[in-house]
Amino acid sequence: MNFDELPSPIKTQRYKQRLTQYELGKLIGTSQAYVWRLEKGYCVPSPVLLKKLSLVLRCKQADLLPKEETTNAG
Repeated sequence: MNFDELPSPIKTQRYKQRLTQYELGKLIGTSQAYVWRLEKGYCVPSPVLLKKLSLVLRCKQADLLPKEETTNAG
């Protein structure tokens, strides 16, 4: 599977809370367009915004960060 096809962690957590991008943007003080950019990986949330996201989405901050690809050296 191509990693570009995987949903972003922010999007996954937003879906779990049944929020639209617009609703999440309102709750964290940004626009729907900025939430879209975060989900697409075009920008990285600041530490302050990451904390707001984790509070609103009821998850750990680490849950909102993309997982690093692991390779088996061997």
